[in-house]
Amino acid sequence: MFSWDQFKRQVPILALAIALFSVTNVFLRPIQFALCIEGGVQRGFPLAYYSQCNDARGLLSGTPFWNPGALFIDLVVWYLVAAGVLLLYRRVR
Repeated sequence: MFSWDQFKRQVPILALAIALFSVTNVFLRPIQFALCIEGGVQRGFPLAYYSQCNDARGLLSGTPFWNPGALFIDLVVWYLVAAGVLLLYRRVR
């Protein structure tokens, strides 16, 4: 079981991971082949966990596609990146 001290050490990692996850979802395109010919919306980096295609008129149409496995991978990737960044920061400091 986690003690309070172990939890307190995880808070900065979780905060940085959530910030990285949020910023990269807005500003970076996912790594995958285009699924929509006319464009659309894709969220997630490095993998797209959500996508919805445009129709010929440029409007969002169709059923949104959610991929919970890709969402889990995205969260794990950004947690590991945040843990690595904070580990380097603590060693340099």
